[in-house]
Amino acid sequence: MSITRFSDLQTLSKELHELFKTDFFHSDFTINLTEKSETSFRCHKSILSARCGFFYSWLRQNEADALTFTDFTKRTMKSILRYIYTGIIDVKEENAFDLMVASKKLSMFALKKWLQNFLISHVDQSNVLQLCEKAKSVKSKGLYKKCLEVIRENISILVSHEAFLSFSQETLIDILEFDNLPIQDELDLLYLVIRWGRKQVGVQPVGKVDEHQPDDVRDCIAPLLAKIRFSDVSSNDLSKLKLLNILPAETIIDIFSYHAYVRADQHKDIELLQKQQTPGVKHYVSRVKNTSTETPSPYIDSSHPEISKKPSNQLNYLKSVPQDNSQIQNSRTKKPEINYEDLKKMESSSIISNNYYYVKKIKKWINDNQFFDQMNLTFRASRDGYSSKTFHQVCDDKGKTLTLIESNDGFIFGGYTTVGWKSNVGNNYILDNNAFLFSLKNPFNQKPQKFAIVNGEEKNAIRYHPERGPKFGYGDLGIGANLQIGWSNFGRSFQLPQGVQPHSRAAKEFLAGGHSFKVKEVEVFTF
Repeated sequence: MSITRFSDLQTLSKELHELFKTDFFHSDFTINLTEKSETSFRCHKSILSARCGFFYSWLRQNEADALTFTDFTKRTMKSILRYIYTGIIDVKEENAFDLMVASKKLSMFALKKWLQNFLISHVDQSNVLQLCEKAKSVKSKGLYKKCLEVIRENISILVSHEAFLSFSQETLIDILEFDNLPIQDELDLLYLVIRWGRKQVGVQPVGKVDEHQPDDVRDCIAPLLAKIRFSDVSSNDLSKLKLLNILPAETIIDIFSYHAYVRADQHKDIELLQKQQTPGVKHYVSRVKNTSTETPSPYIDSSHPEISKKPSNQLNYLKSVPQDNSQIQNSRTKKPEINYEDLKKMESSSIISNNYYYVKKIKKWINDNQFFDQMNLTFRASRDGYSSKTFHQVCDDKGKTLTLIESNDGFIFGGYTTVGWKSNVGNNYILDNNAFLFSLKNPFNQKPQKFAIVNGEEKNAIRYHPERGPKFGYGDLGIGANLQIGWSNFGRSFQLPQGVQPHSRAAKEFLAGGHSFKVKEVEVFTF
């Protein structure tokens, strides 16, 4: 026998709405609001618990007949209760966000999802700056992502808006991280960062961006400056950077060196893979194509067949105190130390490929042109396998080696030894007077540093272990059997950074962010 169903949901909704409006009819629960004038709603426990996740849990654990909310307006609560009773809610742009927050707090997830989608569909240039920080504060990932997209698309119009000055540092970093911001002048973003910093530290007026900035402003905006693409600042504007007191002298010199070294028209058609980037620092990653029409530098051989194929560089932002401006010289007057042939020596590295600054540092630290010129990438964990057995098979008895390590958190460090690795002589410590550790990218935002062996610890420079990866010092740095877990007790055999105490938490965390860390990549270069 067939069944015929009659549905009268519309009438049900209407009658339940009347029940809600007639609050004295068998109501057994009161919702109070604390506003300028107290407001209360008479409700029914059975309906609240059936329709709302929050009330279902709360009423099971409490026998009270009333509950007071301090963070809902009368308008918001009335709309929510009407939805609970009828399944109908009236939404406008101006109240949608408050309703979404309320539905989330009350564990009404279907409504919350619908309201989030409503807001996403209504984000535009006129409201995006108001919604963006709100979305982040309530962890609405979908809405926050949409806001960032709209800001990116309209950044040239919105960049001077005062609302940016109320953004959190994290939100500004997310915006500055975009590689394809359609901004005509990178200086506009730099000035936005300075205005933001002046407001945060209380320096008035906030609009004075083209003058010497107080040290408090410089320190406040340091993490944001790491996201500014100075490759997109015209050579004519570079001189302004020296006057602002926001960058260390060494960084300014490197910026001038970059513009002197890389011909202006070589900025064109540069595309960078994200995996090639140093996490967090993108000074030399162009945001847009064809950004410059300047005269080529006289230091560049324009006939070189390969130079236009290489990605632009990115320098590590150094948070040291800026030197006196008199020490800052225009590096256009000298050819940079690093050259393209040096860069090619490390192009096989997936960790530091095309990073002029890191390559220059490594060559200087090794101080062995013969090794640097003839070294080859012998082992890469992601290519050859995350196995200590494979590491020893291809790296043992190779003599001098350079080991590069990248952690899952993006920190870059490693070690150098002149005696090489072995796995057939047992578990022994080995003497090497010339071994050293180094840090290129660390959790403390310190500049790249080399750490020599401590006097008297030369005998513990490296450790042979047939079932482990590279091991440096008496526990200073080691990689486990599967080359996916490492550990660091930095400072036992190798010198610590200035100001870091032996056996301290900072010592253990300096290289990789923790005593134990996950390994993303290991690369070994041999002679």
